[in-house]
Amino acid sequence: MVNEAPLDPIVYDDHWRTIFRRSPAFDNILQNLRVFLGDPGRREVCVFADAEISGYTNWQHPELLNTMGFASYHMGGTGEIVVGNYCSIAGGLQVMGERHPIEYTTSSSFHYNVTEGSHFAAIVADFGVDWHRTEPKVRAYGPRPEIGHDVWIGSAVTLARGIRIGTGAVIGTGSIVTKNVEPYMIVAGSPACVKRARFDDRTIEELLATRWWEYANVIGEADMREPEKFLPTFHESMNAGRLLTI
Repeated sequence: MVNEAPLDPIVYDDHWRTIFRRSPAFDNILQNLRVFLGDPGRREVCVFADAEISGYTNWQHPELLNTMGFASYHMGGTGEIVVGNYCSIAGGLQVMGERHPIEYTTSSSFHYNVTEGSHFAAIVADFGVDWHRTEPKVRAYGPRPEIGHDVWIGSAVTLARGIRIGTGAVIGTGSIVTKNVEPYMIVAGSPACVKRARFDDRTIEELLATRWWEYANVIGEADMREPEKFLPTFHESMNAGRLLTI
């Protein structure tokens, strides 16, 4: 019996994304790179061309793989985000979509994107519409949200485009975040607003100065339970040369 050549894992490829066909062999390759995918029933996975995926990352429902840093995980939802190290993202994350031109007479996308739906093309054909493209004054899509390090995002959160979630921040379940979030702030609500800081200003400043999220074994070397215990043990490990850079 002749062994068949393995199937090409690439289903689709263009200048901004690649869609891969999943298989046990494909998943094993990623696991060897320490990239872990859950939900084996999902047969295809899309990766942005500019995605920078660190090792030791995990996607529970891998539909779209995004830039994600060391020790971070994503339980499900959109992949249109940029994520730092040690982040915890619950399921149902969404990013706001296309902006419609509310400053125009109509907010319909009909007048600038007739290819968006077959119904638009049918209207043009059936009614003899003299259609021409009218570009909106403002870009329809903004940049992807950027999520810093050690950020915890609760379930069913929606993020506006172009915002940044600072290191150490916490986003409450069901929040709609439309503005930047400063480091170590806890925000919640619709729209999300600051509820409190995780720590006092001096502690936040000292934690940010350590840049502890740049080390792979920091949790085993430093006492993470309380900041006042963490800081001296971190500096002790740093000075002894025991911390391993990611």
